[in-house]
Amino acid sequence: MRVAAQEYPWWIHIPEFSTFREGFARLDRLQMIEQRQLRYMQYALTEDALWFISEWLRYYLTEDIDPMLLEYRDESLRDLP
Repeated sequence: MRVAAQEYPWWIHIPEFSTFREGFARLDRLQMIEQRQLRYMQYALTEDALWFISEWLRYYLTEDIDPMLLEYRDESLRDLP
């Protein structure tokens, strides 16, 4: 629940969607790979998801959080039991 509420800057919650199960990504385990090593799939992030991941990565690396993300995070943490 705390990962879904974005309590930790090094984790990104990935909600269940279609045929994908719920999970999370760990930013402290990021690895760069060459583009030629990627396999093409017919899936893409939505503009909102791409923005969120970019901003959350910026927050993780710089501790500078977008005000909208801070508000969302604070509301989510308040709603935890």
